[in-house]
Amino acid sequence: MAEIRLTRSNQLELVLESPTGAKRSVIIPLTVDGLKIIQQVLRHRDRPTKPKIGEPGAPTQWEIEEWLRSMRQAKQREVAEKKISNLGIDLSDIQL
Repeated sequence: MAEIRLTRSNQLELVLESPTGAKRSVIIPLTVDGLKIIQQVLRHRDRPTKPKIGEPGAPTQWEIEEWLRSMRQAKQREVAEKKISNLGIDLSDIQL
């Protein structure tokens, strides 16, 4: 079982129940990326085997922060690559 609540600070609280019935929650920003994370977690929870803490269907707060950081970095990389390609510079010989 999972519940989604709106916090007083306008963030999403995803309350997850473990196979033993214990509940814990993670805080996720109310953004497109935050909604993508919730969708990913819920898809993993819909599988026949119940997820354990630290798995994609039962992430820790630290994992949520890492996923968000990774999403931000991917967007920044995409913007940078677009800017470089607009300059007409070929950086294929440089290993980044």
